[in-house]
Amino acid sequence: MFPLAGKEFPSNSDELCRSIQDALEEVLAFPGKDGSAVNVEGSFPKIRKLKIDLSGARINVTEPPPQPKPKGKRTPGITLDKLDIAGHPIFYEKNKADLGLSARGLSFDFAHGADGNALLVLTDAQDGTIEVKISKDDLQAMLLSIASAAAKQQGVTIHTFR
Repeated sequence: MFPLAGKEFPSNSDELCRSIQDALEEVLAFPGKDGSAVNVEGSFPKIRKLKIDLSGARINVTEPPPQPKPKGKRTPGITLDKLDIAGHPIFYEKNKADLGLSARGLSFDFAHGADGNALLVLTDAQDGTIEVKISKDDLQAMLLSIASAAAKQQGVTIHTFR
């Protein structure tokens, strides 16, 4: 599922690109990139290739947004021959991870979430792979940071001992 920016469904490739980019910018800060991290090739709604480059992006939220859930009627959306998402690396605080996702033969419906914002909901995929690489130290630091933020909301402080 891909959250889109705004309440309206995109009606052409440029609007799709902008809607995905704007939604990403709600949770990620991109490093002084000129232009968009999102590239669409092909004629809407049959997209030949959608490429999203998250390389160097920083997660800029202290807590993740709620999982978007489609609500109400869905309408046929877009098809993608190929989807590529890369993040070499993506940063969370001082920690980093490498991400690679590649998929083929995708179909999406348009839907609205409970907040009324537009969503792309995956309905079919031919095949795909995802790879995430992270060092042990970065993983431990990320998990501690996330656990500390969740604990703080409950008035609890986490201390580590070495």
